[in-house]
Order: sequence, then structure tokens, then C-alpha cells
Amino acid sequence: MANRQAGTFEAVYFIGNGAVTRHMLFSEFEALLDGLGVLPDYQDEEANAVYAVIGVDGHIRALVFFLLYFDEEGKADASWNVPVERLAEISGSGPDLGGGPIRLACRGQCSINWHREDLWDPDMTPGSNDFIRVKKAVEENRLRFKFEVQDDVPMLAADDLPELQEVDLDDSPEKRAKIARLIRDQRLRIKTLESSRESDSDQSEREQRLLNHTYKNEIQELQQTISQLKLSNEKLQEKLASRNQQFMALQDKVSGQAELVE
Repeated sequence: MANRQAGTFEAVYFIGNGAVTRHMLFSEFEALLDGLGVLPDYQDEEANAVYAVIGVDGHIRALVFFLLYFDEEGKADASWNVPVERLAEISGSGPDLGGGPIRLACRGQCSINWHREDLWDPDMTPGSNDFIRVKKAVEENRLRFKFEVQDDVPMLAADDLPELQEVDLDDSPEKRAKIARLIRDQRLRIKTLESSRESDSDQSEREQRLLNHTYKNEIQELQQTISQLKLSNEKLQEKLASRNQQFMALQDKVSGQAELVE
């Protein structure tokens, strides 16, 4: 199915356990959001998904790495409202996946700040690269897009991304372009790693705040219990003192009557 923009296709890929687990037309994804389908594999789980814009030549033009929660029945979150198409249009540049630098939106590079937490950062570790996973999924073309692949257009080898390899520093434009591309990819990798570290730090801070709040509530409950026990103890002491006075008075009365009897 062609995109709303002429000359491109739209797809959504789900990634889990180091692999692309599901290939989906964007129209199918929209139907899923409308409640017309369920994904039992994602019951009560937040899925890592990728919105892809693909050219008719089979090259990826843009990627948006977004999160989507599914409820206990496997239904997509009805309140999900991430503008993936808009993000794909206005995002900054990403790695070159064979057709020039793509447009990329992820948590570490998001053009709309308030949607940053709705995105996730791709893994760019050599040998475990999410960009390569999506690229291979597009090349598999399980969605049967009608690509017009040109034989004279060189495809980027998987080994070229994102590792910074040794190159000869000559004056050829091809070498300079390759160096610039590899440096850009490394900067993106650094940015995503920094974003991931910040997210982990924020999560740790949230967990610590929650733990402190829990401890504070427990301390308050214990203090209230102690106050109640003190109050009960004081009432019991007063009641015991009153009983002692009554007992002494009764004892005096019995002693007086005993004297009268004698």
C-alpha cells in the first residue's frame, strides 16, 4: 500500500528479543489502533515498534522508534496518539541505510519534545543493530511492496553500519563522504547511548522517590499507631486508678461495717 506521500510506502515493524517479530502494513496498524484486532503476544506489555517510510526503490527514507502498550486482552492502547507520520517528516538525519541518510525519530532525537517519552532508542551495538534488523525486514518484503529496484544503485553492506572502520585518508569524494557518514553514525550512537543512560538514571530516581514515599507512609502509620497506643494506655491507667480508688473506698466501708458488727 502506497503512502499518502507519492512514491513511498508505509510499514510498522515490531522488535523483540533481538529480532523483528511482526511485519505490518500501516493500514493494518491503524485498524489495530481502532480496536479491530488484538495481538495476544503483547498482552499487558509495552511493545517496541518502528514506523518505516520506504521509497519505491526499496530504500528506507524515515524511521520512527515508538512504544505502544497493549492491555490484558492484547488490545492496543486507545489513548495512543504519537504522530509518527509527522515525526518522520520533520526529524533530523540518521544513518545511511543504502539510499542516503534517513530521517530518524527516537528518544535521543525527537523533534517534538513532549513525545520523547513515547519513543525508544534503537540498539546500535555491532552485531545487535536494530537499524540492520529493520533494513533486512524491508529487504525481505513480506508485505509485498512493489519496489522498483535499480540495479545500478549500490546497496549498503550490513558490515558498513554503524562501525567506524579504517579508511584511507585520500582526497576522493567517496572516501570523504564515507568518513562523514561514519562519523555521523557514531555521533548518533553516542546520542542514543546518552539518552538511554539518562532514561536509566531517571528511572532510578523515580524508583528511589517511590521507595522514599513508601517508607515515609510506613513511618507515619507507625507513628499514628504509637500515638493511639499511648492514648489507650493513658485511658487504661486512668481507668485502673479509678478502680483502685473504688476498691479502697469499698475496703474502707467493709472495715467500718466490721467494726460496727464487733
